[in-house]
Amino acid sequence: MKRTLNILNALANKTRLKMFLILLQEDLCVCELQKMLNIDQSCLSHQLRLLRYLGLLDTKQKGR
Repeated sequence: MKRTLNILNALANKTRLKMFLILLQEDLCVCELQKMLNIDQSCLSHQLRLLRYLGLLDTKQKGR
């Protein structure tokens, strides 16, 4: 129950919900997502970290 509440609370944030819905449609790199949402990289990283922590996103490392 607590996990479900944490997920719902995370997705109640407009930016995180938008990110989640976009990433359900297609895989994007951070720079592409940043341009689409027009937010600072540090803010985007924070939001992505929370979604990953809750198990809503997987990551792939390309390049460095």
